[in-house]
Amino acid sequence: MALAKQLMVYPANRLEDLAVLLNHVLKLGHQNDTFGVLNSAQVIVENTGMQHWLNTQLATQNGIAMNIDYPLPGKFVWQLARQLLGDTEVPQQPPYQREALVWRIDDVLASDEIRSNNEFFEANRYWQSEASGSATTSPTANDLLKRFQLASALADLFEQYILYRPDWLKQWQIDGQRWPGIKYSIGKLNCGLFCAGKMDVIP
Repeated sequence: MALAKQLMVYPANRLEDLAVLLNHVLKLGHQNDTFGVLNSAQVIVENTGMQHWLNTQLATQNGIAMNIDYPLPGKFVWQLARQLLGDTEVPQQPPYQREALVWRIDDVLASDEIRSNNEFFEANRYWQSEASGSATTSPTANDLLKRFQLASALADLFEQYILYRPDWLKQWQIDGQRWPGIKYSIGKLNCGLFCAGKMDVIP
């Protein structure tokens, strides 16, 4: 039985049944050499929790689950864009992917421009100890850890805005204006940041 070269929809009200069907489809793909000997099968999943569950189900059915890639939708679309447009047109990593964005935000928070900016007083006070409170003083190891934790939390927020509020990000890029009343909250810390090579403050 050959795999159909079209979109096939398999409705079911039990995930376990769909996992059995997926296992059958993957086996057909390997038998017909659809995936290639050295290529991994791609199964797009909504989140990492579904990835772990599916991997467990396939391993239970076959005794092992290997050579299967589980990209999230955003990663899959990005990889597809690279294949269609070329590696020179599309970078390997999305600039706003959380793993890359956290380091960009950390660099911005560490800059003298931000450390000496009164509008970022709350953000600076959060991660800087009293001993390293000025822009000319080197931060301690604990300060660096707190700054990275802050950058990680902000990267998570930006990733959520990319998913659920892309219109806000697009508007910020179009007019470059500050939007009053829009702030991101991290516990008791309120600060607005937008990373696009540099950071704009949301008052």
